Amino acid sequence: MKKISLTLIIALFVISCADKNAVHEPVKNELLAYTQKFEIVRTGNDRYLAIGTYLNPVLKKNTNEEIFILSSYPKEEPINLKTIRVNGDSNLSIKKLDYNDELLKLVNINLPWSYHYKIIAPVKNSNYLTIAYDTNRSLRAVLKFQKVSKSMYWNPEIKLDNR
Repeated sequence: MKKISLTLIIALFVISCADKNAVHEPVKNELLAYTQKFEIVRTGNDRYLAIGTYLNPVLKKNTNEEIFILSSYPKEEPINLKTIRVNGDSNLSIKKLDYNDELLKLVNINLPWSYHYKIIAPVKNSNYLTIAYDTNRSLRAVLKFQKVSKSMYWNPEIKLDNR
């Protein structure tokens, strides 16, 4: 009886603590499938974090451009913008975004202590897109994106026995 009572009390506690104002945001959830992270911790608190999101599959625009949002933390280690490449191509349009930019409202990661960039590259005929760049302190970052997320379009092959 004690076990049942304890279980009920814990269940009621968990249910009462649940966020009743949670908002389902399908666009943000879908963008997570196209978000990649690069992180390196050197020593102690000396770390670098980059988060990139590939926007094309979610924006569903017919365009001749590959569009990304790239966030870089900390601000003390800025990206050397001249070194950014998408699949080895440097023919890019790069725009630094303000923290309050409308485009940043799409992504789940919008940190006020980071730099944010919109990167536009010519369309690539490739299943994967790779953003590579150097920081001003000679750190090499690489983020690899899949154009079509496996998690969203995975269809298992079913084999039937034809007897």
